[in-house]
Amino acid sequence: MAAKAFDVDEHTAQVIASLRGAFGVKTDASVVRRALGLARMIAENADEDHSVLILRKNNTALKIHLAD
Repeated sequence: MAAKAFDVDEHTAQVIASLRGAFGVKTDASVVRRALGLARMIAENADEDHSVLILRKNNTALKIHLAD
């Protein structure tokens, strides 16, 4: 597998670091892999209008539109 390196801004680096705990992983690469896996699953299960419905912890729904 080819290794790829890419530069991110400080905010993105902080978000990736904060997601390590949420995802239960130790590396930035693991965060990116998990995030891409989630993105793929969401995209594959989006409605015809390119939206998904997220059920929050408090049982309220949040509709997210993937496309502009």
